[in-house]
Amino acid sequence: MKRVYLFLSIVPIIWIIGGCDGGERREIELVKATKIDSGYEAIMASDRVNNIRSKIGLNRLITSQELEKSASLHAQYLIANHESSHFEIKGHKKFVGVSPLDRALYAGYISKYVSENLSTNTLTAVDSVDNLFSAIYHRFGFLSNKIDQIGVGVEQDSNSLKDVDFVYNMGNSNLVNLCKGVSMSGNGSYYNNVCKDSKFKISAKNYNEAINNLKKINPKVVIYPYRNQTGVKPVFYNEDPDPLPDYEVSGIPISVEFNDYYFKDIKVDSFKLFDDKNREVTTRFMDKNSDPNSRFNKYQFAIFPLNRLEYAKKYRAVIKYHTKKDKNKELSWSFNTIKPKGDLIIAKGEGESIELKANSSTVIYFRPKDAHDILKDLIFPSNIDVSFIDNNTIRVNLDDKSDSSFEIKVGNRKINVNLR
Repeated sequence: MKRVYLFLSIVPIIWIIGGCDGGERREIELVKATKIDSGYEAIMASDRVNNIRSKIGLNRLITSQELEKSASLHAQYLIANHESSHFEIKGHKKFVGVSPLDRALYAGYISKYVSENLSTNTLTAVDSVDNLFSAIYHRFGFLSNKIDQIGVGVEQDSNSLKDVDFVYNMGNSNLVNLCKGVSMSGNGSYYNNVCKDSKFKISAKNYNEAINNLKKINPKVVIYPYRNQTGVKPVFYNEDPDPLPDYEVSGIPISVEFNDYYFKDIKVDSFKLFDDKNREVTTRFMDKNSDPNSRFNKYQFAIFPLNRLEYAKKYRAVIKYHTKKDKNKELSWSFNTIKPKGDLIIAKGEGESIELKANSSTVIYFRPKDAHDILKDLIFPSNIDVSFIDNNTIRVNLDDKSDSSFEIKVGNRKINVNLR
């Protein structure tokens, strides 16, 4: 009997599977996409951000109707134009405003203190938030100690259900309340161009209090992954802008941000990561001076493991620092990477044979050989259910109709699978 194989090729964010059988081509979705409840996913996304912030000790973010509206409008724009950007192009469908600030003001937000995170082509709130937390610049946005408002917009393409975009707008309610008040008159230091009305004046004292009132109730130091966190994604692939442009795959960054309400000068002496056998992990240190995109401020620091972290392992981070007043300070904490559901097999893909249980779900992880080693051109029998967990990991679901033996090819890699 002729065996039909499927050819699966990875493209950024979206994975498309095409069948190869007599020239016929069919599309199979990576994960079966269904119609989502956008309102529910927006709530779940906001809750997940808040749950992470709460675990760290940061204040929770309250929903702003105006920020929710601006986020929703941008999500609609992104879907309508199949774009992925913080900026809109005038003349394109559903254009509202070029920048996040323009859209927030259009939606009725009266403070100009607005930030935005977004993810495209992510099917669930969990995937969206977790992916953004693995990306260092977006992570710092979510973990800011100067925000207390959020609005989430979620939109799905009705013609292509796998296309789901999440937009997050964030702001500061203290500044909103000042903008609702009376413009400063008389002498003294002030800020303008803070409110929708650019001529509206806010005294420097009131402005600084609006920012500092949030800073002083938040932790002195914010770390991520947070202390004793479990289920941490072990991998980082890319971000726009990209902090590791010379790597296509690496480990999730570990970050520390010092609260500038409590710290005025910080010098990091060392920042290291250790595995569960107390071996130091090779990392790249990043701060304001070494950030290739100049996004870090002088209180933000991170290390990027240059090799992807392992599944289901415990890691320990240690940062040593000093200030003018305090010498030889140290902060140490541990976290655990996620353990995929089902059996986990680490495959080299050098033609080895592996045994899988019939009627089972198995995760096969191809450990990257170098900084550019991600799965490409996956070929497997058409009666085998294969899905991606990430760009180095697949899940194989087997049932009674599965072949007793078959071959999986991944670029120049190959494994032989036998059922038992």
